[in-house]
Amino acid sequence: MAAPVEVTQLLLHAQDPDANVRSLAEQKIAQFQELDYPGFLASLAAELSSAAKPADSRRLAGLVLKNTLDAKDEARKAELQARWGAVDPTLKNQIREAL
Repeated sequence: MAAPVEVTQLLLHAQDPDANVRSLAEQKIAQFQELDYPGFLASLAAELSSAAKPADSRRLAGLVLKNTLDAKDEARKAELQARWGAVDPTLKNQIREAL
C-alpha cells in the first residue's frame, strides 16, 4: 500500500472555525491529492479505518474519500472513475480491505 501520510491534523484544521487555518488546511489537502493521489487515498482510508483517530477527522476523511471517488455530475463522475481506474489494483484492494 502507498505509505499513508498523517492527515489527522490537516483534517482537523480543515474544520477549524478560524478561516485562515481552515483555508490553509484545505489548500494542503488539495495539494496532497494532486501530488500523490494514491498516497492521498491510502491516507484517507487509514484515517477512516483507525478507531484511535478522533471522530471528527475520521468523519471528514470518509466524506473527502467519497467525494474523491464519486460525484452527481456525470462528467465529473466519469473523470473520478477514470482516475480511480488508473490506481494500482493492489492499492485499490488494500483500500477496500481497510474500509
